[in-house]
Amino acid sequence: MSRRSRAELEPLNLALIVVEGKTEALYLKHLKERNSNVEVIVCESENKNPSKMVDNCIQKMREKDVDTSQGDIVFCVFDVDNNSVSDLHNAMIIAEEKGIQLIVSNPRFEIWLLMHFRSVSGLPIDADLEDMLSRHMGCGCSKAEDVWGRVCKHMGKAMQISGATSSKEGLVSPEDYFCCRCSTSMHTLI
Repeated sequence: MSRRSRAELEPLNLALIVVEGKTEALYLKHLKERNSNVEVIVCESENKNPSKMVDNCIQKMREKDVDTSQGDIVFCVFDVDNNSVSDLHNAMIIAEEKGIQLIVSNPRFEIWLLMHFRSVSGLPIDADLEDMLSRHMGCGCSKAEDVWGRVCKHMGKAMQISGATSSKEGLVSPEDYFCCRCSTSMHTLI
């Protein structure tokens, strides 16, 4: 039975989330555990630059039978990091055309994780996010580690900090997040 004919029996929409790296995938896979009528599919992208990730996201939409006109939601999650401004803008244009919502963290996804514990405004440019996270979690933090158990109880705080930062800075579009250091639009995905 296809997903669309199943949907006639029980409402089931898909949320396809294509991510840049292991840290994001490990964190977001836990959204599957929530009680809802949305099936969450988390895929790590083979490509890491934003425009190639959006292309990969479009391919995954086809493979997984994800259709935004049927109420499905598609997110592409990536970092500003060292990506070129032109590639970030190309990703934004392609995503908009295909109904893909970009979730952008500047400089990296770890800024979202740090927001589970503290405000990030005024962090120095060379701040060691992993070291700061390790101190807050009381243990080492590596990219291949599933930190969900240590951060999930603080998700409300992360959403409040991220939302407040976005409001204060007037961040609305992905392009706004490209330019605003220590920001993330993860609260809109959650």
